[in-house]
Amino acid sequence: AHKLIEECMIMANVAAARFVEKRNEPALYRVHDRPSDDHISALRSVLSELGLTLGGGNKPQPKDYAVLMDEVSERPDHEMLQTMLLRSMKQAIYDPENRGHFGLALASYGHFTSPIRRYPDLALHRAIKYQLAKEHGEQKERWTPTGGWHSEFEEMLQLGEHCSMTERRADEATRNVADWLKCDFMQDHVGEVFSGIISSV
Repeated sequence: AHKLIEECMIMANVAAARFVEKRNEPALYRVHDRPSDDHISALRSVLSELGLTLGGGNKPQPKDYAVLMDEVSERPDHEMLQTMLLRSMKQAIYDPENRGHFGLALASYGHFTSPIRRYPDLALHRAIKYQLAKEHGEQKERWTPTGGWHSEFEEMLQLGEHCSMTERRADEATRNVADWLKCDFMQDHVGEVFSGIISSV
C-alpha cells in the first residue's frame, strides 16, 4: 500500500511539472543533476577495490546505479555501498530551469503533493491555478480569484535558491539534533564495545 501511494505521488508530481512546462509558466522544478565526473571517478575507484563495477562508461545512467544496487543487495556490506552510491550523487535543488531528475530517471519533476508543509509545492499549485484561470479568461494581471499567481522567471530563480538553502539548513539542523541525541544516549555506555559500519572517512 505504501509503495502504491508513493507511485501515485510521483505521478502527480510529474503531471504537475509537465503541466506548467507545456504552458511555459515559470515554476520551480525539483532538479537532480547527474553526478560530477570527479564523484563518479572516486566511486569507481572504491568499487574496483571491492571487485564491483558501475556500468555506463563516462556517463552512467540511473539504470546503471539501479543494476549495481540490485547486485550488492545480498552482500553483508550493502548498507555501506548504498550510502556510497547515494553520496556520489548531487543534492536535488529547486530551480525554474528544468534539467530533469537523475535519481528518479524523469525528464520533468516538481514537488506538488505537500503544499501545506513545503513552499515550492504551494508555488507550483499557484502557478497551475493561474494557468487554469488564464485558459478561462479569469486572471487579473498576475493573480486569480482562485489563488493563482504568475511569477517571472527571475523571481522563481530567487525563490528556488532560497528554498534550496532553507532545505539544506533544515537538514543540517536535523543532523545536529540526531547527533546530540546519539551522544546523549551513549553517555551511559562509555567503555562498552559495539559493532558498527564505517560508511566514510
